[in-house]
Amino acid sequence: MGGLDVETVQGLVKLALGSDKSAGQIQKAEAALTQDFDKRHEQAKSDYARKIIQCTAEYLKELGRIIKIYGKHSALDPKTDAEIAIKLRMAGFSLSIIYQVISSQSPLAIALPDKQSKAAYVVKGLKPHIQNSNVWNLIRKFNYERRQQAYEKFQDPNQQMAYINEYRLDKLAIATT
Repeated sequence: MGGLDVETVQGLVKLALGSDKSAGQIQKAEAALTQDFDKRHEQAKSDYARKIIQCTAEYLKELGRIIKIYGKHSALDPKTDAEIAIKLRMAGFSLSIIYQVISSQSPLAIALPDKQSKAAYVVKGLKPHIQNSNVWNLIRKFNYERRQQAYEKFQDPNQQMAYINEYRLDKLAIATT
């Protein structure tokens, strides 16, 4: 998995299995499927805070969908975080926001003891996947097609921009189903 060897992944999973924080994040993700996050991000004091709230909501919802379909064990797989990170990037979230959200919300990352360990998880577990040239090409193609669709579907520039700036994975048809 990226720059994480098998022993490291096994150690992460073992640590997360014994962590109340990890169990809490899994429950939080399951509950996110029924929550409305719109009020929270409307109350944000800055665009950056709004993006963090939006990205957190989308991360938790997607993790909840994955858990619902594949079971709770899937939340403790670094590949799941990498998959979600790619989808969040496709939705237009910046890498720094994605890394910040995953290091604070992932059931694996939250079990880690300190910021340095969480940063190492992001660098070794996520960056190799999300910064892969094939992934970048996929993201570019997705965003190009999204822009083309916006111009084909809508005449009004405001509607075009709303379509292009959509960030919700389910609305973009990239959510796990």
